[in-house]
Amino acid sequence: MRVGGQRLVIVPPELAYGKKGVQEIPPNATIELDIELLSIKQSPFGTPVKIVEG
Repeated sequence: MRVGGQRLVIVPPELAYGKKGVQEIPPNATIELDIELLSIKQSPFGTPVKIVEG
């Protein structure tokens, strides 16, 4: 994803909180995450990063 890119990530209950739920999230809830990449910062460790397109 590039800076300014947006994604909608849908997490089914079995990969989220399942039957337990947490605080405001009810049991067996599907979670939707609306994500926007605002910026990219260089690692302070200088670790090389492999860029994967697709």
